[in-house]
Amino acid sequence: MAKELFEAIQSAEESAEAVLREAQHQARDVLKEAETVCVENERAMAHEHRVLYQSILEEKKATVNERIKQQHAEKQKQQDAFVDQARAQLDAAAQIIFERVVSDGNR
Repeated sequence: MAKELFEAIQSAEESAEAVLREAQHQARDVLKEAETVCVENERAMAHEHRVLYQSILEEKKATVNERIKQQHAEKQKQQDAFVDQARAQLDAAAQIIFERVVSDGNR
């Protein structure tokens, strides 16, 4: 009877060890799967952030380009006005230079 009790205990311990090994194996599998899912999520989030960053960058680039175009048009108008003003005074400046050269001669 003691032998049967000992064998029953030994059988129960072996069964418990088998259950423990299986539980550890399943826990490792669950952990690996969780790590895999985390890595995939990180990659997806990184991709999402890159796409978002790129779209924000494109928006800012378009805004800056538009501002540059507007400023270019304004600066072009200012330069044209300055050139027109200089052309309007060109005849008077040429006349003054001519009169000075003619009246002073070669000195």
